[in-house]
Amino acid sequence: MRFPRGSAILPRVVRLRRTTILDFACPPLEGASKTHVTGARRCPPWADAGYGREVKASRRDHASEEIAAVRVVILGCGRVGSTLAAMLTRAAHHVCIIDREQSAFDKAIQRLGPDFTSETVLGIGIDEDTLRQAGIEEADAFVGVTSGDNTNIVAAQIARHRFHVPKVLARVYDPIRAEAYRETGFETVCTTVITTGIFEDLLLGRPLRDCQAYMTALRESSEGFGRAT
Repeated sequence: MRFPRGSAILPRVVRLRRTTILDFACPPLEGASKTHVTGARRCPPWADAGYGREVKASRRDHASEEIAAVRVVILGCGRVGSTLAAMLTRAAHHVCIIDREQSAFDKAIQRLGPDFTSETVLGIGIDEDTLRQAGIEEADAFVGVTSGDNTNIVAAQIARHRFHVPKVLARVYDPIRAEAYRETGFETVCTTVITTGIFEDLLLGRPLRDCQAYMTALRESSEGFGRAT
């Protein structure tokens, strides 16, 4: 269900009408380490053959080649989740965001405008029926960014193992748990470690590093980070 531009009210429960999709393969090219290319379309690096999906929607031409839209389900409509949804929507990707509080959607509209994303689902993100309503069965990616580590981890496991979503990301505040799940194959983002590393570099006058460098520091000093939290 799409909301008209300028609308300031969201219904309590949104019944979704799933978009027709076309499957297309994105085979890896020799020497192409960061992107897979099919014809004039560029697919994300995680869109292995048979998993990339083109959503039949309008696209904005950001570059000389057409970028294939992907379907993303986001759990958590806080500042990170809603901003990510808005960014992806503006880039012509298909986004559905889940939250258990109607007020979260209302606040997102106040911050980002009435069309911060085209689809929202009111419900519990670890409930399979809620995930299906959000389109998890056709999703190319799932992102868990609620305020609870347990919810993000459980939802990520359901997305990966139950629905076989190709790309699954989870924000985990606890550095030790984030690293433990990363070692089992889950992609976790520990904002605690990244933020701490940035502040440390700024305080000591060192150049800022990339996120992967901060995550590497976690692996090298996980016990120390655990005491810091």
